[in-house]
This record gives sequence, C-alpha cells and structure tokens, in this order.
Amino acid sequence: MKNKLYQLLTDTNGATSIEYGLVLAGVSLSVIAFAFVFGDNLDVMMETFSGYLDGALGIGT
Repeated sequence: MKNKLYQLLTDTNGATSIEYGLVLAGVSLSVIAFAFVFGDNLDVMMETFSGYLDGALGIGT
C-alpha cells in the first residue's frame, strides 16, 4: 500500500501537458486583455501601417 501511494505521489506523467495548458491559458488571457485595452489603438495602428505599405508598394496610385 505504501509503495502504491509513493508511486502515485511521485508520478510525473502528464505534468508537462498540464504545464503547457497553463502557459497557453496565460498567453490567451494576455492577448485578450491586450486586445481589449488597446483595441481601438490597434485599429488605427493597422490602418496607418496599411497606408504605409500601400504607399511603399505603389498600390492605389
């Protein structure tokens, strides 16, 4: 019985998957928070960047 309990407590199978899941959840929450806080600014930034690319590539002229 002690041996089985020891094996259960020291078993690390699946720990890496759980850690990756926690990291993914943290990154996802960070991206969502960033988009929520800076969403309007991102839209303006992307439109500006698109305009720069259009000018540099000669599109729309």
